[in-house]
Amino acid sequence: MIHMQTEAVRSLERGKQVGASIQLNTEVGLKWISVAFQKLGNEYLMHAHVIVETKMASETYELDETRAFQSLHDAINGGEKLLSAYQIDLRVGALKGQYIFNPQAETILRDT
Repeated sequence: MIHMQTEAVRSLERGKQVGASIQLNTEVGLKWISVAFQKLGNEYLMHAHVIVETKMASETYELDETRAFQSLHDAINGGEKLLSAYQIDLRVGALKGQYIFNPQAETILRDT
């Protein structure tokens, strides 16, 4: 489940990237889960990736995807579908000035 605080929604609407990264111990080892949202023009971008710590050197992600949506509601729902097994709380300052993804460098998937 993805929860976005009201202040995070305001920041997102101003074009700021809002996201979070969490660590989770699993049966396959420590996993790093990240999700971020950013409004770009009239679209809402959602980026999510999941990687097991032992596969970081080879950059072998279980999930690494950026999608475009027409509404924030749809973007959050899209993120929840991809990351349904994880609880993620998005709040202002969670990224501490860092970015999870660069919209200009990503291949953005769009529903046709």
